[in-house]
Amino acid sequence: GPRRLSTTVQKMIVMPGGAYLFRQRDQEGKEYIFHGIYHEVMIPERLVYTMEYEGMPGHATLNIDTLEERGGSTRMTTKVIFQSVEDRDQMLQWGMEEGSTEMTIRLNELLAKHTFSTRKEDTMAHPEGNGNSITITRVFNAPRERVWKRWTDPGQFMCWWGPKDF
Repeated sequence: GPRRLSTTVQKMIVMPGGAYLFRQRDQEGKEYIFHGIYHEVMIPERLVYTMEYEGMPGHATLNIDTLEERGGSTRMTTKVIFQSVEDRDQMLQWGMEEGSTEMTIRLNELLAKHTFSTRKEDTMAHPEGNGNSITITRVFNAPRERVWKRWTDPGQFMCWWGPKDF
């Protein structure tokens, strides 16, 4: 997420049925809390989990992250399934695309130890099917095992995760 926010991972048990909870805090002390359950964990290929922002209870998403090895790079595709088209539109209005871009840059920085000035996502596609999902595809300049570790290790996760203004 934005560099102006700090992230603390309070729980992150990456296994089927495991849960996570993390908090983000701005300079004024306002907190943004997210939590969810891992439903499928295929190391280092796929994560399926729910995500709910506590500021908007009852509006959880289902997220499917797929990591593909591509000759030393990793292509990550995230499909976010919303409960309604309205929920999807609200996330887009709040800056989901910008937040996703900043998260990609920050994770690439952590993986490669230098800044990427250009966007690393191939695409952000919406809507699909019944209109309640978004698919995000990213390419990271690191092997799949490194990307997996940065995505699932609490100490690494809190260094880069979070959409704009969260």
